[in-house]
Parts: sequence; structure tokens; C-alpha cells
Amino acid sequence: MIIATVGTLLFIGIAVIIAVSTVLSGYVLAILWGWFIVPLGLAQIGIAHAIGIFATARLIAGGVPQRSPEPKQEPLERLGTSFIVRIGFPLLTWLLGWIAHSFM
Repeated sequence: MIIATVGTLLFIGIAVIIAVSTVLSGYVLAILWGWFIVPLGLAQIGIAHAIGIFATARLIAGGVPQRSPEPKQEPLERLGTSFIVRIGFPLLTWLLGWIAHSFM
């Protein structure tokens, strides 16, 4: 019987969150591109192109922002924080884009 450690489960959880957030960010970028860039005359992009643009912009902007040192967090608390930041930010961006698009 294989017994998974907390560290292994935390690693798998963060890997899944990163994969889901990458696809979600690409989807949101593709939607926002269609709303705001296509009317300017550029072609529509798909999710794969949006993920590439997102990754390139992330590299140009300096990669993943460094957080200030925090007191030691519990593994589940760290997983929850990662989920909120990585999933919540694209959803908030999508909501703000939708609001702006509603006024166009």
C-alpha cells in the first residue's frame, strides 16, 4: 500500500492548480482579446495562442512575483492561498473585462 505524505499531496495539489490556472488565464485572455482587440482589426486568437502570449508577457514582466516572507503556513493553508491567487485573479480580470465590455 502506498501512503502519500503531506508534501507529496501538496506538490500534486499545487501542480493541478498551476495547470488549471494556466488554461483559465489563456481562456480569459482569448475572451478579452475577442472583446477588445478584434474590433481594432487584429485576428481572433485561440486558447493555445493566448497561453503563449500570457507566458511571454509573464517572462517580460519578470516572472512570478516574489512574496514577502510570511510566517510558516500550514500545507492546506498554503494550498488554499495558492488556489485563491491563481484562480481568483483570472476570474476577477474576466469580470472587470465583462463590465468594461458591457459599456461598449
